[in-house]
Amino acid sequence: MSKTKKVQQCNINAHGMHCPSCEILIEKKLNAIDNIRWAKSNHKTGQVCITFHGDKPNLDKINQELTTFGYKLSYDEIVDNSDPTTRDYMIALGTVAVFIFLFLLLEKAGIASRVIVDAKSSIPAFFLFGVVAGTSSCAALVGGMLLSAGKTWNKQYSASTDMLSRAYPYVAFNVTRAVSYAIFGGILGIVGASLGLSLYKTAFLLIIISSAMILLGLQMIGIKGIQSVALPIPKSFTRFITRENSFANKFMPAVLGGLTFFLPCGFTLIAQSAALASSSFTQGALIMGAFALGTLPVLSVISYTSLSLGSSVKFGKRFSIAAGALVVIFALYTINSQLNVLGAPSISSLATQLRAQDIKPDARLVPIQNGVQIMSMEAGPISYSPSSFVIKSGLKTKWMINDTGTSGCTSTLISNGIFNGLYQLKRGANIIEFTAPTPGRYAFSCSMGMVSGTIDVI
Repeated sequence: MSKTKKVQQCNINAHGMHCPSCEILIEKKLNAIDNIRWAKSNHKTGQVCITFHGDKPNLDKINQELTTFGYKLSYDEIVDNSDPTTRDYMIALGTVAVFIFLFLLLEKAGIASRVIVDAKSSIPAFFLFGVVAGTSSCAALVGGMLLSAGKTWNKQYSASTDMLSRAYPYVAFNVTRAVSYAIFGGILGIVGASLGLSLYKTAFLLIIISSAMILLGLQMIGIKGIQSVALPIPKSFTRFITRENSFANKFMPAVLGGLTFFLPCGFTLIAQSAALASSSFTQGALIMGAFALGTLPVLSVISYTSLSLGSSVKFGKRFSIAAGALVVIFALYTINSQLNVLGAPSISSLATQLRAQDIKPDARLVPIQNGVQIMSMEAGPISYSPSSFVIKSGLKTKWMINDTGTSGCTSTLISNGIFNGLYQLKRGANIIEFTAPTPGRYAFSCSMGMVSGTIDVI
């Protein structure tokens, strides 16, 4: 008589298991097999976890019975290679439209204007500031990266029926992000701005990353002919980003979470500036740590959605299409913003130009007082008004900016060719003096390029 083999555990993939009632049917069939001790199915993941003794159960006989009900069990991963249906695309893109509408609605609501922080603000204020940031451009930038990586993470950890095991990469990403923000915030409090890239180098870096994300997003949507395409320049970086298996390393979720500190949005820059001004490791760490925790609720929702729907047999295709479309939209949003930072032509600068075309240049010339051109503008939480000016070359100019309650991105102003660097607005009156440069069109925008305008020099 041979010895009884020890009890073992394994997962079975259940193709076609889309409803809770199916769990009972499949469990009943499996538990009827002699050497199976226990079977537990999960319709959301499409998998069944079994414990057994002896050899693995032969599934051929049981599949003959389940075929009648439209199900099939397999120890090997069952890959659905069928193309998405028109219904899949319609549902996915409808979901994207609703999400974008809510995103724009939150931005236009000006919620950020009600939360203003500086180096003297309390730590809870920075947490609330982070909550607001999570519904803005920060969500577009970091959330897009999270959705991109999630496609690979869902495949890599799909073999586990344990929710905690499948959630590992998302937990590692978000926890490491919060910890790294605290550590780097403390370092900022000690050594200051020596860690940062220049504003324009950062803009180029974000454009490269966003371009790679567009390619990955199109692959997630399922656009044929580009599945094996990788951007050629720079090869070592963009090919790493666009290859799905680049995210598969066990430590990659933690690495990505930590690196998000260096992908700033306007809100992040304000928090980093406050940490810098604190001149204290402890205070800088608390400021950035609280800010990162504030962004966690929205990122947690994105993580849970990606985890629950991205690995679902039923919703996997629709989620991949919707997530890919969001990645592409968020990446284009970031590229447009960074073109504004660089003073290059963009969609938003074109829109400003079209709005100003109906007014004759001479009629738009700013007034001149005592030989000095006066540009008057109001800066609010979500806009600069007016957003276009016409001035004469070679004349001294005063840019009179009334800050009526800027927050996030709009609290900092840049204009390549008009003045150097970044100008931090303060509440109330601000004056930037310069001599109008050579004729041409010059862009100005907030530090992340999300709110922009133009200056025509004639």
